[in-house]
Amino acid sequence: AARGGGRGAAWAVIPGVLHADAAWGGGTTEYALEAIKCAAEGELDGAARRRFACPVPLDTALPMIWRDDLAAALVALTDARALAEPDGGYAVAGFSFTPRELFAAIRRTRAPAFEADDDSAESGAAAAFAALWPDTLSGAEARRDLGFAPTTGLDDAVRAIFDAHVERAAGKAAAGKT
Repeated sequence: AARGGGRGAAWAVIPGVLHADAAWGGGTTEYALEAIKCAAEGELDGAARRRFACPVPLDTALPMIWRDDLAAALVALTDARALAEPDGGYAVAGFSFTPRELFAAIRRTRAPAFEADDDSAESGAAAAFAALWPDTLSGAEARRDLGFAPTTGLDDAVRAIFDAHVERAAGKAAAGKT
């Protein structure tokens, strides 16, 4: 129950946010979006397969969440009448994965010929930043107190992002033929 019979301030620890939009910022999360875009473009190119240069070491896990799940978690946090966690803080957990797991999901769900390497991943800025992040976030408290559990996993996110890139490319190609 909240202290003092009322609800105090609420805040959230938010992992990297995945989405199917055409553009994104320049943080560590973006390697996953870039990898999926590279795979989609490679599939569209057919014989001209593209190889993705991963800036994060292949076995470095990072926590991520699908944007719609994040929105649902924040609504649940906002609507909560009482917060049991000290200071009202909750981790909004989605799923964690390594680049190696991401690349396997890309190959499994949409692009079997997708290839990636991590030749420069050990020394770049993205690798250094990724090393500072936790591998996972616990969603137990948010499930317990907010009734929040993510509905989108890695394979679903890969499919949605991949399909959105293909649809945008098809739209651009159709627009170029008119």
